[in-house]
Amino acid sequence: MSGLKIIHVIQGIVVHGAEKMLVDMAIYQKNHGNDVTVVSQYARQGNEYEKMLDDAGVRTVYFGKPLGFDLRHMAELTDFMAKEKPDVVHTHLHAAVYLLPYYMKDRKCVKVHTVHSVATYELGKAHRMLQGFAYRFLGVVPVSISESVKKSMIDEYSSLNDMPVIYNSIKRSDFCLPKTRHDNFVFINVASHTDVKNQTMLLKAFANAVSRRDFIRLRLVGDGPNRKELERLANELKISEYVEFLGIRHDIAELLASSDAFVLSSDTEGMSLSLLEAIASGLPVISTDVGGSRDIIKNGESGFIIPVGDQDAMTEKMELLAVECEMCGKIYEHNSRYSNQFDF
Repeated sequence: MSGLKIIHVIQGIVVHGAEKMLVDMAIYQKNHGNDVTVVSQYARQGNEYEKMLDDAGVRTVYFGKPLGFDLRHMAELTDFMAKEKPDVVHTHLHAAVYLLPYYMKDRKCVKVHTVHSVATYELGKAHRMLQGFAYRFLGVVPVSISESVKKSMIDEYSSLNDMPVIYNSIKRSDFCLPKTRHDNFVFINVASHTDVKNQTMLLKAFANAVSRRDFIRLRLVGDGPNRKELERLANELKISEYVEFLGIRHDIAELLASSDAFVLSSDTEGMSLSLLEAIASGLPVISTDVGGSRDIIKNGESGFIIPVGDQDAMTEKMELLAVECEMCGKIYEHNSRYSNQFDF
């Protein structure tokens, strides 16, 4: 094979945004003539992303590392890399620190680390200190997925002023489906059910909105440790008949096409792939002022940015979109064109 030998290393292949970006990238690189291996530090999960890699013929290696920091795994990963001799090592999330011993041995390979979230959220303090050493002395190039993430990296690592920014991207054609018409106005949120995604605020905001606009509906797509708590909250707020908990789905494009607006209530983000998918579907978006959202959403053109945690602002914008059909139509036309720049 005439292309590069590329090894991606990530903690585990789970169904989240960073992992989806890695899977898409690995498949794309293989299809363009490169020798690509994906290393998962954890054991196989048996999910859709792993199947996508298998179906595309991307070699995937699972190490079965236990939870927590593991020096033995650092040694076995160093041995693995020494035998493989890659041209490029591309790390993601907490996997980065495990490559430091190998980087000290091999100064020739290209070393890339994608920063998937703001610096202080991406890694713990000790890991950030080690990464700072890797950036300064071992030739590791950090790539931010948005301007906001870059700013957080500069604030954390003062020597990184010239670091590159490569926005997250999607296969746009997958999301250009005909709109499905229906009687209600449907909001959709695609995110893991975790504290950082703050669907608690979203449900409370929606409850206020639906009390005045009973034709609106909310779909929550995803799963996570907070799901049962969120279902209980929907019952307490007496909005269960207006809210659907759909779990993990593999028909996201179809669900977006049958929705009317996208909502993101996160307390922090790097660059939400779900947000980009919604824009590619033409949907107006409402997002908290986090990470890449503030870089790509222009108020009134592609949607609305609201302050983090601002329940009243979320309610206000949900009601606005629900009644302003002409505005939604203009945003739909804008986003359908605007999404071109985020095509994979």
